[in-house]
Amino acid sequence: MSQISIPPSEPGDLELPPAPVKWPKTVGVISIVWAGLGLVCGGCLPVVGIAAMSMIPPEMKAEFPPNMAGTPALWGLGVIGLLNALLLLIAGIITIRRNPIGGPVHLVYACLAVVLFAGSMFLQFQNQEALARWAAENPGTQFAKQMNMPGQKIGTYVGMAFGAVLGLAYPVFLLVWFGAVKRGASAWPPRDEGVRI
Repeated sequence: MSQISIPPSEPGDLELPPAPVKWPKTVGVISIVWAGLGLVCGGCLPVVGIAAMSMIPPEMKAEFPPNMAGTPALWGLGVIGLLNALLLLIAGIITIRRNPIGGPVHLVYACLAVVLFAGSMFLQFQNQEALARWAAENPGTQFAKQMNMPGQKIGTYVGMAFGAVLGLAYPVFLLVWFGAVKRGASAWPPRDEGVRI
């Protein structure tokens, strides 16, 4: 029997293909999930507010301020927010497909999200002031009694602060990620690298 001797290989002799870069899929999936939450919650909130006001019996409507379910400006901002969530959904799909255009689309979404957030907070503060004025002018109403309960104002502002953290966290991440870390098409992995979706 003849024996075949195989020379020992050097560490550089065997080259394995590079591991696929995972960040496009991760960022894309998070964007799709975040967009889904924005579309569902953003679409349901106005409906819930209008439905709640419509369930109040007509004789009790005077007990509540007319802008309790929101104002037309807030609703308009909500519609723009829904369109922005749809843009995020598109950006997520593009990013999962490893297309470098996903970066600029994410940046457009993030910039719009910050502007919408600022406008929303301004309008919500105005709405809260209008509600407080209405409660002061109508102190005997059920709404005024609820608004003057201990801790009610603090609870409202804590809720708004929580909404601020939640509303700005992902857009700020995207501004940093695509604006500084993965800037330009050269930061993206090749489209044929890894698993295609």
